[in-house]
Amino acid sequence: PRFDQPCLVVQSLADTGVYPADARAIFDMVGSADKALALVPGAHYFEDSEAEREAAADLICDWVRARI
Repeated sequence: PRFDQPCLVVQSLADTGVYPADARAIFDMVGSADKALALVPGAHYFEDSEAEREAAADLICDWVRARI
């Protein structure tokens, strides 16, 4: 809760080791008013699809770009 920096939590929906509930728990614990949770298609490390990997990278870049 003391973490008050802008925060983007990105979670792939088909990950076999980290689950959406884990990402939601992390998101809920962040104290920042500027935070976002993105549940996106893809497997662990987005290794199953180049398109999903690129979409995740674009999501992150857009989020950062909006804050600089």
